Amino acid sequence: MDKPGEVNSQSSGGLGALVLGLAELVKRIPTSAEEARARHDGVAAATEKLNSHSVDAASLIRFGFGGVFTGQIVSGVLLGALLKKESEYFAELFDIEQWSELLQLPHEEFTRWLTEDPTSERAEAIQQHISRIVPAVDQWVRYAKIDDLLSLLPPTVSQLEAAKAHPATDEEVVNQYVWAVERCTQSDLRSWSTGSLHLEFRRLNDMELPGTPPALMWDTTIEVDRLNLEIAGRAVEDASERGSSDSSQLLYQIHDHAQTLLRQDRHREASALFDFYAKTHPGDATAINNAAFCHLPVNPEQALFDLRRAEKQGFTPLGVLVHNMATSLSLLNREREALDRME
Repeated sequence: MDKPGEVNSQSSGGLGALVLGLAELVKRIPTSAEEARARHDGVAAATEKLNSHSVDAASLIRFGFGGVFTGQIVSGVLLGALLKKESEYFAELFDIEQWSELLQLPHEEFTRWLTEDPTSERAEAIQQHISRIVPAVDQWVRYAKIDDLLSLLPPTVSQLEAAKAHPATDEEVVNQYVWAVERCTQSDLRSWSTGSLHLEFRRLNDMELPGTPPALMWDTTIEVDRLNLEIAGRAVEDASERGSSDSSQLLYQIHDHAQTLLRQDRHREASALFDFYAKTHPGDATAINNAAFCHLPVNPEQALFDLRRAEKQGFTPLGVLVHNMATSLSLLNREREALDRME
């Protein structure tokens, strides 16, 4: 049975599984030339199969996964500021110097904000910087070659300017592909874009829909009350808390990318991004817990500090928090406290 707020995406003929597999390939950052080639080959095979189902695979990748590529690019620049050359991002894959020059992110300011106590003013300042760069990167993603996207190959200044000069892509078209990807790959409605929520609402209520590729509209099980609640919550949410749609969506992609790195056992990179996300969302207990989890193998003392912060912010489920706290205490050779905490 699906949990409240979650969806179950199953396609007829395995198309949903194909898109889900494509998502795993797109999100994973290779750390070697061999992994990069395997990723390219996998995407090429998925593209061929999608095209055979009358799905425009190139548009699905550019538009449906566009936010993923933007998140990977900005995450790479942030890791350059936070970890310098110690990140595996920079092993033949990511041209940190070229991307940093193109995006003109203030590395010293980002580093300083991450080492100081989070405040709403600092979070707002970071979001303002992000809002400035997102449109340019998004526009490049929508016109770049697929191979360049997979390689995160930076454009020249003239290529970036040419992409920015292109007519803006019809947002209705972009939203359709984002919706198709999110209803297949994102189980929690809270992670969906607002546009996807609205399109799903229209579908469920038999309202007119734009020309979404029929092949992508497989049946899903969605809790209608949860969908309505999520839409209503966003409608009344204070704009100053949510920030601009560009920065909010990108920050989610950075958070999602950190989870991908964590699944690859790249704890140091993941923790740096989780820390960044937590600093831009000072009251987000889940973000603080995720950062703490990344610190466990390498810095259990920092993990324990973060877990206590998450506890104060009301993190749930409590069992996860208690387990992580006990683990950090055990790693610090404080077994008696770990046992007490488990009781």
